[in-house]
Amino acid sequence: MKKMDLRSMKQPPESLGDAPAEACPTELRELVSQVDPKTFDRVRGAMEQLQGKSRDELMEELIRAAAQERMNGNLSDERVDTIGDMIAPMLNPAQRAQAAEIMRQIKTEM
Repeated sequence: MKKMDLRSMKQPPESLGDAPAEACPTELRELVSQVDPKTFDRVRGAMEQLQGKSRDELMEELIRAAAQERMNGNLSDERVDTIGDMIAPMLNPAQRAQAAEIMRQIKTEM
Protein backbone atom coordinates (compact mmCIF):
# COMPACT_ATOMS: atom_id res chain seq x y z
CA MET A 1 0.00 0.00 0.00
CA LYS A 2 1.28 3.47 -0.86
CA LYS A 3 2.30 5.58 2.14
CA MET A 4 0.12 8.70 2.53
CA ASP A 5 1.60 12.15 2.98
CA LEU A 6 0.19 15.65 3.50
CA ARG A 7 0.22 16.46 -0.21
CA SER A 8 -2.09 13.53 -0.93
CA MET A 9 -4.59 14.99 1.57
CA LYS A 10 -4.60 18.42 -0.11
CA GLN A 11 -7.92 17.86 -1.91
CA PRO A 12 -11.17 18.88 -0.21
CA PRO A 13 -13.13 15.93 1.28
CA GLU A 14 -15.80 15.97 -1.41
CA SER A 15 -13.23 15.50 -4.18
CA LEU A 16 -11.79 12.35 -2.62
CA GLY A 17 -14.57 10.27 -4.16
CA ASP A 18 -12.80 10.47 -7.53
CA ALA A 19 -9.37 9.49 -6.25
CA PRO A 20 -7.98 6.05 -7.14
CA ALA A 21 -8.42 3.51 -4.35
CA GLU A 22 -4.67 3.11 -3.76
CA ALA A 23 -4.27 6.88 -3.34
CA CYS A 24 -7.10 7.14 -0.84
CA PRO A 25 -7.57 4.13 1.45
CA THR A 26 -10.88 3.61 3.23
CA GLU A 27 -9.39 4.68 6.57
CA LEU A 28 -8.35 8.02 5.10
CA ARG A 29 -11.77 8.58 3.53
CA GLU A 30 -13.42 7.91 6.89
CA LEU A 31 -10.99 10.19 8.72
CA VAL A 32 -11.44 13.05 6.24
CA SER A 33 -15.23 12.71 6.36
CA GLN A 34 -15.08 13.31 10.12
CA VAL A 35 -13.01 16.52 9.87
CA ASP A 36 -14.85 19.78 10.29
CA PRO A 37 -14.76 21.66 6.93
CA LYS A 38 -13.39 24.81 8.62
CA THR A 39 -10.56 22.80 10.16
CA PHE A 40 -9.87 21.12 6.84
CA ASP A 41 -9.69 24.52 5.11
CA ARG A 42 -7.36 25.84 7.83
CA VAL A 43 -5.02 22.87 7.43
CA ARG A 44 -5.11 23.15 3.65
CA GLY A 45 -4.30 26.88 3.90
CA ALA A 46 -1.37 26.15 6.20
CA MET A 47 -0.08 23.50 3.79
CA GLU A 48 -0.30 25.95 0.89
CA GLN A 49 1.62 28.61 2.88
CA LEU A 50 4.41 26.15 3.66
CA GLN A 51 4.64 24.62 0.20
CA GLY A 52 7.96 25.29 -1.51
CA LYS A 53 9.81 26.30 1.67
CA SER A 54 13.21 24.85 2.46
CA ARG A 55 13.79 22.52 5.40
CA ASP A 56 15.41 25.36 7.35
CA GLU A 57 12.47 27.68 6.65
CA LEU A 58 10.04 24.97 7.76
CA MET A 59 12.02 24.41 10.98
CA GLU A 60 12.02 28.14 11.72
CA GLU A 61 8.25 28.28 11.19
CA LEU A 62 7.68 25.22 13.39
CA ILE A 63 9.81 26.63 16.21
CA ARG A 64 8.09 30.03 15.92
CA ALA A 65 4.62 28.44 16.00
CA ALA A 66 5.55 26.17 18.92
CA ALA A 67 6.95 29.13 20.88
CA GLN A 68 3.73 31.08 20.27
CA GLU A 69 1.61 28.13 21.41
CA ARG A 70 3.77 27.77 24.53
CA MET A 71 3.28 31.48 25.31
CA ASN A 72 -0.48 31.06 24.85
CA GLY A 73 -0.45 28.08 27.24
CA ASN A 74 -1.58 25.67 24.53
CA LEU A 75 1.53 23.51 24.19
CA SER A 76 2.91 21.57 27.14
CA ASP A 77 5.61 18.91 27.11
CA GLU A 78 2.85 16.34 27.54
CA ARG A 79 1.05 17.68 24.45
CA VAL A 80 4.29 17.52 22.45
CA ASP A 81 4.67 13.86 23.52
CA THR A 82 1.05 13.12 22.57
CA ILE A 83 1.57 14.63 19.13
CA GLY A 84 4.75 12.57 18.72
CA ASP A 85 2.91 9.40 19.68
CA MET A 86 0.17 10.19 17.14
CA ILE A 87 2.51 10.78 14.20
CA ALA A 88 5.13 8.09 14.94
CA PRO A 89 3.21 5.23 13.28
CA MET A 90 3.12 7.20 10.01
CA LEU A 91 6.90 7.67 9.89
CA ASN A 92 9.79 5.46 8.89
CA PRO A 93 12.63 4.96 11.40
CA ALA A 94 14.71 7.87 10.05
CA GLN A 95 11.71 10.20 10.11
CA ARG A 96 10.84 9.07 13.66
CA ALA A 97 14.36 9.90 14.81
CA GLN A 98 14.15 13.31 13.15
CA ALA A 99 10.72 13.97 14.71
CA ALA A 100 12.04 12.93 18.14
CA GLU A 101 14.90 15.42 17.78
CA ILE A 102 12.50 18.20 16.76
CA MET A 103 10.24 17.45 19.73
CA ARG A 104 13.27 17.44 22.04
CA GLN A 105 14.22 20.89 20.72
CA ILE A 106 10.71 22.20 21.23
CA LYS A 107 10.62 20.90 24.80
CA THR A 108 14.10 22.05 25.85
CA GLU A 109 14.49 25.35 23.99
CA MET A 110 11.18 26.92 24.95
